[in-house]
Amino acid sequence: MISIAATISNLGSALSRGLSKVVDSIKDKFFKKAKEPMSVEVGIIDNPKVAKYAAYLEYGWVQTVTGKQAKWFRAQLGDSAPKKGSVLIMPPRPIFAATKRAHGNKWTNYVKTAISTSNGRVDTEKLLAAVGTIAAGDIRDTIAHNGTPEEQFPERAPLTLALLGKAAEGHRTDGTGSLSRSQALVRSHALINSIRYKIVKGTAGSEGQHGIINISAD
Repeated sequence: MISIAATISNLGSALSRGLSKVVDSIKDKFFKKAKEPMSVEVGIIDNPKVAKYAAYLEYGWVQTVTGKQAKWFRAQLGDSAPKKGSVLIMPPRPIFAATKRAHGNKWTNYVKTAISTSNGRVDTEKLLAAVGTIAAGDIRDTIAHNGTPEEQFPERAPLTLALLGKAAEGHRTDGTGSLSRSQALVRSHALINSIRYKIVKGTAGSEGQHGIINISAD
């Protein structure tokens, strides 16, 4: 049997040191976990085909009509079709950039407010899921309204309307008669239905990819 003599004073000091070690151990584990990089990706997460289409929409394109294309246009539209060598321009419709400009501060403030009011007990994953849901809804809203309140995108070009009108002929009663309406982005709903969010643990891997906005809780 081993006995240790201790006064109230040095026993309290020993307990304090022991408790301090336990607290430090818990704190180290907590902060190690809390400091692990975590973010949410919002946009076209898992559909490369739609992401490629969205990139054309985001930045627009310019193309010179080839001879083969000119023949196809003429077969569809007759004498009003674009001729070989003419230039076709699709103006940018920056779905993601415009949404970020319109709502980025709101997303950031949502994260900051949640952290500041949580007394350090915020569940980072749940917080990012919440802001991801909000951001995805904002992107869908931009698509549905062909822009944001601050930035309206161009309507469909006359050539596009003419081609869609031709495609819609004979389909007025099967649900596709709206092909020729002037609003862009919503014809097939493939784009709006592809907008999702994904929690990313560790270093974000999709920074810079088309159709992705990354939001961090740092």
